[in-house]
Amino acid sequence: MQPFLMDYELYSSKILSWNLHCRPPFVYQNKNRKEIVNHVCQVITREDPLLICLQDVGRYDYNQIHNAFRQSYGFHSVRNSIGEIEDPDSCTTVIMFKKELVSHTEGKHYMFHSLRLTEYLHLFQVKVKGNVIVVMTAQLEKRKSNSKERQQQLEQIFQMMSKCPLSTTAIFAGSLHITDFELKNAMRQFDKNVTELWKHLHLKSSINDQLSVKN
Repeated sequence: MQPFLMDYELYSSKILSWNLHCRPPFVYQNKNRKEIVNHVCQVITREDPLLICLQDVGRYDYNQIHNAFRQSYGFHSVRNSIGEIEDPDSCTTVIMFKKELVSHTEGKHYMFHSLRLTEYLHLFQVKVKGNVIVVMTAQLEKRKSNSKERQQQLEQIFQMMSKCPLSTTAIFAGSLHITDFELKNAMRQFDKNVTELWKHLHLKSSINDQLSVKN
């Protein structure tokens, strides 16, 4: 489990995206939760990002991160299908923003195409130095057998991005769980309006080359 950190040169700012892989309190993987959250807080402190997109955030995770950064960051959270943020086994998506640099203008969530009961695409609009940025985050379907659903979700994201005015920068920072083939297939109809930043910024040859994820 590793974060993705993008240094967005246009605004001399960093955007951090991280899937915390929320687990109910009773499962074995939850025992090292404190260590994981402490590491998340260390990375945020060290990198000092402008915007942070977190997926699969549990109640304990949220409380610890909120307590550590509530003075310097604003928080906008959306619960997903697992439950309410007050529930011990709930998970949410969270977007954090630097209070002193970011003007929060609007936060929304949209029903996501999903075989599961309820999933949301989390959309957050901010102003940075007078420039409007729309940040989106979500966790796409991760099961290998549900490739079609995953591509439909990605197309839904691209449609949202394409609807943004030309004066607005739209960024998706989330958990894609996607193959290079699926990404290329979904981008064919949007390639004039949507750019894969990994290639655009010459970071790596593709999004998957940038990932090193361990559950």
